[in-house]
Amino acid sequence: MATFKAQVESWVGTVSDTTSLDFWLQAAARHIINLVPAYIFESNSTVLYDDGTGASTSGYRVLGANRDGYIARPVSSDNRGGYADDESLFRSTLKSPCYYTNNELTFVLPDGGEIKVVPYPVVVNTDSVIQYFPDQLEPAVALWAAIQVKIKELTTAAASSSALSLTMPTPPTALTGTPITIGAFGTPPTYTAPAAPTIDAYSTAVEPALTTYQDIELAQGYLQKIQTELQEYQIRLQDSLGEFNEMNVEYQSSLQRAFNQATLDEQHAIEVVRLNVAIYSANVQGVVGEYQAKIGGIFNLFDRGIAQVQMMRGQFAEMLAPFMPPPQQPRYVGKGVVAE
Repeated sequence: MATFKAQVESWVGTVSDTTSLDFWLQAAARHIINLVPAYIFESNSTVLYDDGTGASTSGYRVLGANRDGYIARPVSSDNRGGYADDESLFRSTLKSPCYYTNNELTFVLPDGGEIKVVPYPVVVNTDSVIQYFPDQLEPAVALWAAIQVKIKELTTAAASSSALSLTMPTPPTALTGTPITIGAFGTPPTYTAPAAPTIDAYSTAVEPALTTYQDIELAQGYLQKIQTELQEYQIRLQDSLGEFNEMNVEYQSSLQRAFNQATLDEQHAIEVVRLNVAIYSANVQGVVGEYQAKIGGIFNLFDRGIAQVQMMRGQFAEMLAPFMPPPQQPRYVGKGVVAE
């Protein structure tokens, strides 16, 4: 069988962080051992002995216990005093023993007994088999680790998106026309650039939404707000340019009415204003377009990544399905009456 690293890479591509991969593989084995019914691991189990003072079960899943061949029932450690008290209604007996775990010590009452356990295995990426683990469940270990690798990729993408910045070009200084001094003919047009969009708060919120809260939908919401801010900024930019053009038309009309023989210098000054505004607008559109392209790439990465994680989770559930107990069916004890 292929190594677990090779199996993981068949799902998500090359994995270079083998330290994290070893952690996820071991966590996957532990997760599956705790998830499936205890009887699945009967053939892989071993026995620990409680001499009456408790046996350390740190690093094990406890499957069951017995005392002198009598099966012990699992109980809560919250009432451990009652199970050890001969005068308690909850007391354990030689033929009705019980067991509980407290602070990683498992006790069999009364007076100790055998504890059946399955050890949590140590798994590294170069392994191809897992000790004390059913062969049929080993592919599920690789798949669960692959899911964590993909989630880490999305988290890293979120961190990179928070580092994106939108720096607007500096407006040119020559954005106002030079009034002529011959008579009164109106006010020269002035271009006022709109305020740049405020997206820092949303950008810095994307990473903690995924790394701290692991909420991909929240991160998508912040990215959507950034895109909305940019779209609104484009609208404001177009509006301000339109207002300038309207004022310029009025100013040109005023010039035409006042002086049919405007000097070439004045015409040149107005043309410079229009040219500078056009250049500035083009620069802004370029910056905004580049930023939107980056945001769009991140959205696309998230969409594909989330779809892949959901698909792999479905495959993981299918792998475990044959080992899980069937869903409990309701018992009908009378017409329209369901037993509890």
